[in-house]
Amino acid sequence: MFSLKALAMPLLILTLYSCSNDSLTESVQPGRDAMTRSLQNCALSISAQVETTTWVEPLDPTDTDLLERQDEVLSLPKTVKCHFESCIESNGHRKEVIQMLPPEYPITYPDDAAGGSSVKAFDRAEVDGNSVTFYDESGDVIHSDVTEGEVEFYTSIIDGLSEFQALTPEGMDMLIDVLVEKGFQIQEPEGGNIFFLTHTYEDGSSSKVILDKNYQTIRGQENYDNSGELESSHYFKMEGPADQPIITGHSYTTTFESPFSEVKLAIRRHSIISNFTLN
Repeated sequence: MFSLKALAMPLLILTLYSCSNDSLTESVQPGRDAMTRSLQNCALSISAQVETTTWVEPLDPTDTDLLERQDEVLSLPKTVKCHFESCIESNGHRKEVIQMLPPEYPITYPDDAAGGSSVKAFDRAEVDGNSVTFYDESGDVIHSDVTEGEVEFYTSIIDGLSEFQALTPEGMDMLIDVLVEKGFQIQEPEGGNIFFLTHTYEDGSSSKVILDKNYQTIRGQENYDNSGELESSHYFKMEGPADQPIITGHSYTTTFESPFSEVKLAIRRHSIISNFTLN
């Protein structure tokens, strides 16, 4: 069965990592040079710097007064920065190196602030297929695990960067025609370049793809449950001329119900992306 999520999801997630302008190949620590060398034999290689601010807030602002103290602790914004390099081999196998760095725009709190700790969980992460190894600042292994949590989110962003491409005007029109034939509904605001294609699934949930006719590409996606409430969204920020778009940012939202107040909360992540390369 045709699925909008299967079509759009690989295009619509980004990366929340950043570092210095130095290549990771120049900052390899002893014992880890093999992983870095393996990033040099790629069918597709991607790198970027990303600084991301994350916070939690009620999906419906009018629910703010219903929050418990534990919810308010979650709402404190935090910023991380790193540099990533990704290698996708010809057989589809993936390897990534993620190096954490001090944020350029740090958010600091008093040492005794609840929920305000800025202690980083790892200094460097190396992803090999579905497994990830975490290292501390001394280069010692903290632990290894399957990809999950923050790293899974970051690697999914790499998916979005790896799939990014601008279509020709003819290609964009063809994409729209195919989607309409598959039952997608078009909503095009008057006088704007941004328009939407919405698909409703059998269970009543829906996905909305956001297209930009100026940049001739998919800019993002929104997913809703069967009651019409937002479940998640992804959106790329682009700048530059129409024939040479530059990805400069990304916004991401996912929702969950607070176990403390039962209020629907939204995790917001806004990222600044720079030095993006795709080879």
